Amino acid sequence: RTLFGLLLIALGAATIIAVTSGASNKWLGLGILFVFSGTITLGPVIARPVALLLGKPAEKLRGVTGTMARQNSARNPKRTSRTAAPVLIGVALVTAVAALAASISTQIDGVFTQQFKGDYAISTNARGFGGLSPSLADDINTLPEVERATGIGLLTVKIDGKGQYLTTINPATVDGVFDIGLTSGTYADLTAETIFVSQKYAENNKAKLGDTLQVTLADAQVKTLAIAGIYEFDDIAGKYTVSRDLTKDTTVISFDLGVYIKIKSGVSEQSARTALQAAVDKYGQGTLLSKREYIDKQSGSINQLLGLIYGLLFLSVIIAVVGIIITLLLSVFERQREIGLLRAVGMTKSQVRTTVRWESVITSLLGAVVGIVLGVGLGWVIVYALRDQGLSSFSVPVGTTVSILIMAFVIGVLAAVYPAWRATRVNLLSAITTA
Repeated sequence: RTLFGLLLIALGAATIIAVTSGASNKWLGLGILFVFSGTITLGPVIARPVALLLGKPAEKLRGVTGTMARQNSARNPKRTSRTAAPVLIGVALVTAVAALAASISTQIDGVFTQQFKGDYAISTNARGFGGLSPSLADDINTLPEVERATGIGLLTVKIDGKGQYLTTINPATVDGVFDIGLTSGTYADLTAETIFVSQKYAENNKAKLGDTLQVTLADAQVKTLAIAGIYEFDDIAGKYTVSRDLTKDTTVISFDLGVYIKIKSGVSEQSARTALQAAVDKYGQGTLLSKREYIDKQSGSINQLLGLIYGLLFLSVIIAVVGIIITLLLSVFERQREIGLLRAVGMTKSQVRTTVRWESVITSLLGAVVGIVLGVGLGWVIVYALRDQGLSSFSVPVGTTVSILIMAFVIGVLAAVYPAWRATRVNLLSAITTA
């Protein structure tokens, strides 16, 4: 069992290392499957030492009953590991996804905090079809409360025969409000005849200042744009950034996906909000948000994903509770004579219930602890494997981890209610009678 389990984990680790070294991400699922299978195979091997470790607090808190619960959990490691397996799998999956979500949220927060230098933003839910009128940013720039406002949008074009997105900015107003990390060139260099490219694009395509790109607009016009600048921050701007004047003499209609605003020093928050909201209401489109509100909104879809995952966790919890109940009932049935002897020498019903309850808690925590360790590791692997897609920071979901441990304790207590009651119903005389 030990050799086979270690072999499965080794195969999984080798597959994951291959993915992180450049192999296709489609192999990541297979590697994770091998690791899960190997961990479950090793369950009986690790169940006894882990159960004894997790049972130490119960032994100190509950004395003899805690000691018995700890030993009962370790007595049959195969049964204990099988009972804890549903908890382990559910917790590992949820922890891995929670780690991925936390990493994405942290990166979103970091990206917008680093690049968005303003105080307010006007956002829209449109993505590619409609959006904010470019004149909204122009009108906001005329407000006495505003130091500078700039709009950022997207254009769908073709480059080298492939569909691509261009980020559109107003080079006259973007500086000081939204930072794309220019390493070469200045915003003044961005005109209707030039283009900025990301540093990553330049490195991958050996592009340099002065090179040209053929861009086909939505109205079939072909523009030859010279590279006039290179920027570092491509999380939002993507590979290409152009001036909004690119479509000035075309039939292409452009929209802004967001307007970013920096307020003048000394202007109160209330005055700024009132003036900005009036401008938004005039156009009848967009939502005015503070910088913090805007960043939180960008993480909203991640929170929806977490809600779905927690729903799946609830289903795994139900399965785990049923499994623990059935296992404890079987354990109580197998130990009728033992329970009868203990009751005959003075063990109270309350102590019997305590023993069964702590045995259940230790089993549940066994699955939760191993699942958390496995989930955090898998979460890191997924984040690392997605580094080419721009995901560069890993965050441990501390709040979720603590919540899972608390939930595992509660699951153990609840699952033990009926088996503990059945243990107190054992008939003493029948249990200790010998033929």
